[in-house]
Amino acid sequence: MSRYEVQFKSSGIVAFSATERAICQHWYDCNNFAPETPYSDPDTGEIVPDKWVKGECLNLFTVKRVK
Repeated sequence: MSRYEVQFKSSGIVAFSATERAICQHWYDCNNFAPETPYSDPDTGEIVPDKWVKGECLNLFTVKRVK
């Protein structure tokens, strides 16, 4: 059975591993991006309730399949 690892790009150290890619992808999505920020309307500058923008990618990790 294959497993998947989330590794630091700089060192290759494994930060997280699981047998399902979706679980690793979820961990990656939660930890490889800056916090979400409230969405503001570009025309009015007002913050839109209940609408969020994904943070910038921090480019710290990569997901790899390991046999």
